[in-house]
Amino acid sequence: MGIVAKQSGWIMLSGYVGTLLGALNAFLLFPMTFPDDPGFMGVVRWMISTAMIVGAFAHWGWPQAMVTWLPKIPQGSHRYLLRFGRNLLSLTLLVLLLLGYWLGDEALSQLVIGHWPDAMVAVMWLLVAAYVFFELYASQLIHRQEVILPYVLKDSGRKLSISILLLLTMFGVLDFQQMIAGIVISFLLQAIWVGHRALKTLPPASQETVAVKPIVTYALTMVLTSVAAMMFGQLDILMIGAWLGMVAVAHYAIAFNFGIVVAIPMKAMNASLRPIIAKLVAEESWEELKSLGLRSLASQWMLSSFIFLMVLTIAPWMFAWLPPAYQGGESAVLWVSAAQLIHVITGPSGLVLVTSKLYRWGLFANGLMLAVAFGLGYYWIPDHGVVGASQVFFVAVLSYNALKLVALYRLSGHVWMDARFMLAFAWTLLGLAAWLAWGQAQVLPDQLWTLSTWMTMGLHWLLGLLWFAIALYGFKLAPDVNAMIRRINPLRS
Repeated sequence: MGIVAKQSGWIMLSGYVGTLLGALNAFLLFPMTFPDDPGFMGVVRWMISTAMIVGAFAHWGWPQAMVTWLPKIPQGSHRYLLRFGRNLLSLTLLVLLLLGYWLGDEALSQLVIGHWPDAMVAVMWLLVAAYVFFELYASQLIHRQEVILPYVLKDSGRKLSISILLLLTMFGVLDFQQMIAGIVISFLLQAIWVGHRALKTLPPASQETVAVKPIVTYALTMVLTSVAAMMFGQLDILMIGAWLGMVAVAHYAIAFNFGIVVAIPMKAMNASLRPIIAKLVAEESWEELKSLGLRSLASQWMLSSFIFLMVLTIAPWMFAWLPPAYQGGESAVLWVSAAQLIHVITGPSGLVLVTSKLYRWGLFANGLMLAVAFGLGYYWIPDHGVVGASQVFFVAVLSYNALKLVALYRLSGHVWMDARFMLAFAWTLLGLAAWLAWGQAQVLPDQLWTLSTWMTMGLHWLLGLLWFAIALYGFKLAPDVNAMIRRINPLRS
């Protein structure tokens, strides 16, 4: 677990830096740059979401296939698989470019309500190209357990570039369309950086051959899985943009910035676990996988639960600081955050499914989640707004993880949960009940920059830390977290 702990720590730090940058963008820079119209923020968020969905189709699942299959083939064949994927992606992007110009800007403009920059076909194609090549080359680094660079760029680098561009726009150096061009250029530069690093770490080529057909079959299944997951991850934005408008997209994006913080420990640990799990699955080391999965689940759940309760505590204060035009998504924070917490349940074990013989169940689960989200959202979101979208998101995540638990049971004969997790789950519910009772009685002060306000917020955090400490040291619910704290404690003997 040494390399996992080290890389997870760096990725978690990057995740929190990225979250802080996202909060800076959502709560300060966008409102200051466009104080009277959140629709500009909605356009940026919608544009990136659309590029990621198209990119999930365009990369054909080849990045996921490389992470899974590279441990199973001779190192001399790694260059061949990378070259095959690069040619496939280049041809696909060319077809998409021609298709985009054939459909034109007018077709794209029918998908949204509100502002829409000119020449969006070129912008979208370049963003898609940056996304797919970034993922392709990042897969080579992930296989070699060099996961820090790609995840730091995704978590922090992209948001930092948007922060800088917003500052330049705020001071009149750029206009809105130039800011959009800057976002595209920054994403392309990051893809080039990852590609350069990946090519430097490739092993020498050899004359050994590898059967491509099973890899292509796996990749095609993964592209459908990836597309379904990506579409679900961005579908809420697209549905809100189409049915409620860009202002609602901005309100939802602010709420989502709170919720996404909950999943950072899971994403950080899974980024390091993914290549390790792929190798253990290839070796069929099921007992080692089970032990690794249960330990990781315990750590991820307790860290995420603590962040979940702290997010719910601080959200009302943060929303009170926003300009009135940007308020409107506070009630969605609970549902978005809870959905991210639910994802933790199948976090480590879900990686086993993707690399096992039951990898198609990942497609089934994502397909179910997408169907639930769209079917329920079609009837619920137009009448219930941003909060309704967050509720749809939560229900879809529940269905997704329930089906994954069924698949895990079919694969291994158990659902990868133990008594420690069930106690941790009950402890989280107790903490949520206490927060709900506290929230009903809480009244926010009129003046937020007062000593009493900060003392109240400090009391909330102290209570949260007490709750977390009892779980760690009283019930011993996350032994790996205890060990990590002991290692970084400067007062230890």
